[in-house]
Amino acid sequence: MKAMGAEVRDILLLTMGESALMGILGGIIGIAGGSIFIYFMNEYLATMGTVLFAVTYRLMAISLIFATFLARFQASTCLQSCKNETNGGNEIWLNQYFA
Repeated sequence: MKAMGAEVRDILLLTMGESALMGILGGIIGIAGGSIFIYFMNEYLATMGTVLFAVTYRLMAISLIFATFLARFQASTCLQSCKNETNGGNEIWLNQYFA
């Protein structure tokens, strides 16, 4: 991307934005899958006289925030490892952001 004229800041914003989007989408898919699993698990456990799981809006919000945080953390970790590489001049242009 840098060879096509993109600024360093643009590359960093794109990388972090993509990771946040993947975290949000992964969190939504995880919440949907977990909710379906919990629904069927509660149906099964209801025949035994107990309901074990409850999905609340608070739980969904915390799960979504956590998934987004993990994705952003992973992206920043990858960018830090790029900083330590010396091939292709990565060290030069990343040092100004991770000094």
